[in-house]
Amino acid sequence: MVELQGMKTEGGKGMPIVHQEKGFDFVIEAKDKEPPKVHIKGAKGKYMLVRIGKPEEELPFIEKYEKVDQDEVDWVWELIADHQINFLTAWERIHGGEWKAEPEPVMMELKAKPKTELRLRLKPKAKKDRIKEALGGICDKRFLSLQKKLIWDLDKVEFRTIDLGLYMRLGGWSHTGGTYSNTMGEVRSLCEAMFGYALPEKIGNIFFKVHRYHSPAALEKIATKIKIYHEEKLK
Repeated sequence: MVELQGMKTEGGKGMPIVHQEKGFDFVIEAKDKEPPKVHIKGAKGKYMLVRIGKPEEELPFIEKYEKVDQDEVDWVWELIADHQINFLTAWERIHGGEWKAEPEPVMMELKAKPKTELRLRLKPKAKKDRIKEALGGICDKRFLSLQKKLIWDLDKVEFRTIDLGLYMRLGGWSHTGGTYSNTMGEVRSLCEAMFGYALPEKIGNIFFKVHRYHSPAALEKIATKIKIYHEEKLK
């Protein structure tokens, strides 16, 4: 079970470490001003500053990152998005003076809200072996986290449908550019194997890059437009 750890301090400086995972400390500094934010610190200078946002109103926003790879950025964003209310509660307790440096940490259970599952169907007669081959052919380490999620998601429904959030992530990867150019082509080939078409940069005014990390509640608002486009392409 993942837990928030209040009352721990970093190096005796009075900065509560509210969570620790995968070698990262999630720190909320009492001196920080609004909006609520979390400092994520790891070994060898790894650092991210993430604005927490407000549940059901505003998504987390990564303000700064240094010496971290894309997988780590994705993971941190998703963790805070899934447990947004808990991090916001920790911020309020620290800034309200309720959490101060003490010998023993106060543990607060970190639970994710139930997710609404939104799914899109794969193309008729999509070949499982072809999809697995395309997935396995993407060797970019930065894609590994998403690759594992795709394998798990597709396998549990016998390669019939895909989670809308993962679909949006694939759209983002299809138009990343820069040092991702080779992987971008491989992701497009994967989309062709699953859907029969490469994902566009946007659908109407919905940009994949903008929406790829949105919560299920936020995705629900654009799901109808995405599904209409998707179903038309499958015909």
